[in-house]
Amino acid sequence: MAQQLKYHGRVIIRVMNSRKDKNDMTSVVALTRFVFGSPVWVYVVTIQVTYGAWLSEHLPYANVFPFNSRPDDLGMIAFAVAVVGFCFGKFN
Repeated sequence: MAQQLKYHGRVIIRVMNSRKDKNDMTSVVALTRFVFGSPVWVYVVTIQVTYGAWLSEHLPYANVFPFNSRPDDLGMIAFAVAVVGFCFGKFN
């Protein structure tokens, strides 16, 4: 059972001290990566289908990583993040 620090009856801090709590947290983080990685990958695939020439251009926002990356590079990273998040979330 997790230890809890309460203030006026509300849980402020929950200390995870069991294996089940840690596995739950790992699943949540992994599925969050899947949920946020998948739309980026779908966006890049949509750009590839509609405007294929845009994939070789850099994003014009800033000269700081990841904003100066190419969309196809970000798509590969997002796909890898989504797959790893899905696998860790389902098989953990």
